[in-house]
Amino acid sequence: MGEESLGIIELLDSTYSQLVNRHSPRELRFERSEFSDETTAISKIADDSDYHRTRIGYMYYENIGLFNLEGRVWAISRGKKGGSYPGDNYVGDIIALDLVLDGKPEEKIKEELSEKMGVGAYFMNTMLLGLRDGNLGIKRKAPYGVPTRFGERMVQLVSPRIKEFISQMPEYNPELLLVSTGQPVTTKTMLYKPETSVFLADCVKQVLRETN
Repeated sequence: MGEESLGIIELLDSTYSQLVNRHSPRELRFERSEFSDETTAISKIADDSDYHRTRIGYMYYENIGLFNLEGRVWAISRGKKGGSYPGDNYVGDIIALDLVLDGKPEEKIKEELSEKMGVGAYFMNTMLLGLRDGNLGIKRKAPYGVPTRFGERMVQLVSPRIKEFISQMPEYNPELLLVSTGQPVTTKTMLYKPETSVFLADCVKQVLRETN
């Protein structure tokens, strides 16, 4: 394991940066909420609410790039975990939403993207997902068995090769459990070789090219 190894947050950031450096997208920035440093563009990932209190976990998105890939516009963004404890297993993701610009003003585009993020809850539009122990995740299905948009194809491309990019496996303390998730405390997180982001960016591009 070298000093250049990437944690999961760095890996997601680096993968998104790979896409930006290759395609120089137009970037939009979402406004921050008046109640926190998080933005108004969110997608729900977990809900433990009941009649007495609201407990919702979500991903929020600060910047989104409008990528022109072979004549089709994809809005790609790097999400960060926010909200309450549900979903604390996750730390971030990379989502993709197709978009028809058609001369729309920036505010209209941002409004449309925020709406699509809200509708696409539970990782429906997520391509890559970061877990708290450093694992890289991909969601095949949302609640009730509904297939996510990119999950199955991303699994086919990423799973056969991801082990060759791991520089450190995670370790756990089975005697200590996280109150929020009930899972063992992570004592060492998974780390990845620097070139992992190049591989993942290639996978993202391929899946988007193939998606109807």
